Amino acid sequence: MQFLKEFEQVIHTCLWRKYATFQGRADPKEFWLFILFLLLVNLAAGVFISLIYLFSMFIAVIMPAAGLIVGGILMLIAVLALFALFIPFLAVTARRLHDRDMSAWWLLLMLIPSFGVLALFIICIFEGTYGANRFGDTENITEL
Repeated sequence: MQFLKEFEQVIHTCLWRKYATFQGRADPKEFWLFILFLLLVNLAAGVFISLIYLFSMFIAVIMPAAGLIVGGILMLIAVLALFALFIPFLAVTARRLHDRDMSAWWLLLMLIPSFGVLALFIICIFEGTYGANRFGDTENITEL
């Protein structure tokens, strides 16, 4: 039960209170719980997009134009929802880097295919700095 409460609080923090907040720090728990949430959302979106594809193919057999329109609209909604989650992902990752006393410019590592994302996640695994650093004090980290 405690896990679900913390999970819900992290989602609320990252999606509402700190949606595009790149200042401050994020502890490992906040970061990894939000990453878990994003993985679950991406899994659900993948299933949803697959069902949309099957649904639009079924409708396309009956009414070809309608199948393309319905499938396209639903696919656009799913893609926009995933892009909307990219901003809080960048924000919580920047705050996690700040907790490690690293600049958010390290987010540019993601632009290096394969290696960059892996390197960034390895950096985020380690504990942050204790006490104050140039991005704030540990008191500024959201309590879960």
